[in-house]
Amino acid sequence: VIVAYEGEQTNRSRYKSMCAVEATTEKTSCILNMLMPPLVVQQLQTGIVPHRYRHATIAQSDLCGFTKIASALRPDEVLDFINEIFGAFDELAGEYQVYKVETVGDAYLAGVAEQPLTETNMP
Repeated sequence: VIVAYEGEQTNRSRYKSMCAVEATTEKTSCILNMLMPPLVVQQLQTGIVPHRYRHATIAQSDLCGFTKIASALRPDEVLDFINEIFGAFDELAGEYQVYKVETVGDAYLAGVAEQPLTETNMP
């Protein structure tokens, strides 16, 4: 009976560990998919060394005074304000083949480098 109990405890512990590893892997994949171009994520997951860029530019904007401005507006007005500004950024990114990484709150992150990091050759 003791051997069976110890075996069951070992199996439960192993199962909990596997679930924790799976959850961590899923969270990591989600973060990578949000922040990196798809080709880079695929290469990282398959063990291939991602493309190296000799020259790259990363741009990050933060709207100065956004908290003060937003506190004086209704929520729908804040969304309209952000959409107008980030919409203009998106148009410029498309026009100049800049890779938009993401927007978080009032921050906009984008980058440009030689191929394959362009709109037409986006990883």
